[in-house]
Order: sequence, then structure tokens, then C-alpha cells
Amino acid sequence: MHSNARAQASDSEPVTVPGHVKATIQSSPTFWALTRDLFMTWSAAEHRKPPHLDGGRWHAWSDTVGRVRRRFSGGRGPDEICRSDRFFLEQLTARDLDEVHAVAWGLSTSVDATFAPSWRDEVGDRRRLSVNEPYPVADPPWEPVDGHRLASRPASLTNPRYELPTVRVHDGAFDVDVDFRFERSLEAIVTQLSDVTALHPNEGLEDEFEIPAGGGQVFPVQPSDPKRQAARIKELLDCAAHNDARFAVLPELCVSAEILEAIGERVHPMRSPFLLVAGSHHVVLDDARCNEAVAFVAGSRRRMTQLKNAPFTDELGSGRPSREGIDERDPLQINVYCADRFRFGIAVCRDLLDGRVRNAYDRMGVNVLAVPAMSAKTGPFLDAVAARVASAQSLTFVVNGPLHGLFDEAEPSIVIGRPILGPRSRDACMPMASRSTYVETLLKLDG
Repeated sequence: MHSNARAQASDSEPVTVPGHVKATIQSSPTFWALTRDLFMTWSAAEHRKPPHLDGGRWHAWSDTVGRVRRRFSGGRGPDEICRSDRFFLEQLTARDLDEVHAVAWGLSTSVDATFAPSWRDEVGDRRRLSVNEPYPVADPPWEPVDGHRLASRPASLTNPRYELPTVRVHDGAFDVDVDFRFERSLEAIVTQLSDVTALHPNEGLEDEFEIPAGGGQVFPVQPSDPKRQAARIKELLDCAAHNDARFAVLPELCVSAEILEAIGERVHPMRSPFLLVAGSHHVVLDDARCNEAVAFVAGSRRRMTQLKNAPFTDELGSGRPSREGIDERDPLQINVYCADRFRFGIAVCRDLLDGRVRNAYDRMGVNVLAVPAMSAKTGPFLDAVAARVASAQSLTFVVNGPLHGLFDEAEPSIVIGRPILGPRSRDACMPMASRSTYVETLLKLDG
């Protein structure tokens, strides 16, 4: 039979269940492992259209999904699969591969709260995802209040591989490193994430930054007086601490390696929980010119990092062309810092505007994204931030600096995108104009 004809037949004819499915059901230690392996068995059999998209098979598929949901809804521990549960699932998957898909779908929408901790145990402290590796994506940690609902869920994203609502498969289009080493700190921060803080250490560009003259490659850009800049930032941190801030962001390229050392020493003894995204700096790493963002959490000497993927360029403008002189990254790479349903990432300036990078964060279910920026135009960030709210129910926080003198006036200096959290929260995407103070007014996210 021709391959196309075989594929068409497979959409309408029963397919025998592989023999290892029974062994999978009997031996899987957790609901995550069971759901993942059943889905991958169905996915590997043939490139089939899911049965719930076929009117002739939908009723049987839906009945099986409903039976699974009724049995497992109500809360289970990650490994609370008893013998009768396994026998029940064996009977449901005995006849047709469609039933295997229905069971996996039912589990993915009834016991998905158990997936993240089980996946975390598999990953360990830090690991790069492999191509075709499944991973869970949970609903965001924001709880809607009476009279409101979330605008969308991560499950609503386009699934080219017919993925499950809470399970995705890494396609290898970009490198992803998942990191659980900051789990406790991030869990504490997200439970108190009622406000965010922007720190602006610089009023202007010309006298406060060193920018290479001549040529089209701009590298490195750095503060002209590192000691003075470090002192300014520490003052801002003192102000943030006085206002009981929990999450603060500095603009792009406002630090250097020397300044980062000083910031780390200041953040370490601060009252926990506290997360600072300390902007970014131009640096050479392994002979590659990079723009590296760095973040600190109170009580830890370890750093979170993210290299910029999409360099700034105005080569299409009407003036003399210039381009940020960092080396291209191939493939693109993101770091995702995980704590149960809370996933945190950093996108440096233009990365947020690059559809490939933004899609990478969406696919990984990143629901808090910090964006340090140094841009002459901040208008384009509004649409990008609003898109992240819609696609991942993400809190996305853009902080642009310096406040003045960056080519033309760049307003707003802050863009905040957030899901609806309270009865007085109306704006999904809120631009904030530049202010005369260096520490922006704290914005209460719950009203």
C-alpha cells in the first residue's frame, strides 16, 4: 500500500495496540511517566489524525476520556496508582490505539497537577532537553477571582504534533536548558508577587555610557564610571528593599562584570524572597561576543543567566547602519527556571520582538518573563507583551533605559503585561511613561 493510502487508512481503521502498552501501564511509577509513555506510543505508531477530530470515532474516544476523568479527578499524589487503577486502564486500552490516545488525554486533564514534581525528579537540578523529549506544561499559577476568567491557557497554543493539553514535545528548533536550582526561592517569590519594581540608574546616554565610535559593529557598550554606577544601583536596591519589593528589573547594558560583583554582594543579604534581574552586559565568553543578562536571588550566591539571541540592528534605517556586535547564536537557546507551575525566563530587549524566541518561551510555558531593554522605540513591545499575556497568561515586564537621550525620547520606559488577577485589574498591557524618579512607582498587580 502506498504510504499516503496507508496514512489515510490509519485514520479510519483500528490499529492494534502494541504489546508493550500493558507493561507500561503495569510498571509506570508515576502518572507523568504513564501519560507521557502512552502518548509517545500513540504518536510513534503512525502519523494519525487524533480520533477526537474524526466525527465517526469521536463518541467512543470521548466516552473513554470521560471514564478516565471520572476515576482520577479529585486529587491524587504523583505515584498514587493502585492495582485496580492499572487493571482499569488495561481494559480501556486493550482494543485500539485510539483508546491509548483517549486514556493519555484523560490523564493529562485530570492528574496533570502531579506532572511537574515528577518531571522535576527526572530532570534533576539542571538539564538540556533532548529532541523529541516530552515535557509538561501546566496552567499558570495565577488564580482567577469571582467574575473573571483567564483569557487563555497554554493548552490553546497551536499543537502541530497533536500534543496533549498539558504535554508538549520538544522539536529541537532551539536549545532549552531547564533549571530547578532556584526552586525554593522562586516558589516563595511567586506567592508574594503582588508588585513589580523598575530600577532606572541612568538619566541619559551620552555622559553615562561608553559607546564605541565608528564602524557598524557596536560592542562593547558599558557604563562610563563603574564605581559610580554600582553606587547608584545599590541606592536603588536600598529604596526597593524599603518599599518591600520582591521582584525588580534593571535595563539592558547598565552593568559590567565589576558592577555585577558589587550587586551580588548587596542582594545576597537582602530579606528573602527577592529576585533582581540586574540588566545585562557585553562580555566575551569562550571567544564569543555576547550580551549576557544576569539575575540574583536573596540568600544565594548562584546566578541566573541568559544570553541574548537576537542582536539589535538598524541596518534597514535611513541613517548610517549599525548593528550590535554580538555573535549570532545557532541554534537559539533559552534558560527556563522552574518551580512547580511557576516558570521564569529572561528575554533581552529585541529577543521579545523576535517571533522565534518569543515562541520558544511560549512553548515552554514561561509565565513570568523579565525583559531588560535599551531601545530607542518601545512601542513595538506593547504588541509583543500583549501576545504573551494571551498565549501563556504571562506576567511580562519590560524595563527600558536610560530614561532620556537614547536617540529620541523612548516612551514608555516600562511595559507591563499581566493576566487579570483581581476585580480592579483591567489592563492586559500597561505602558508607563518615564518619570523624574529613578525608582518607578510600584504597580500593584492585584488592583
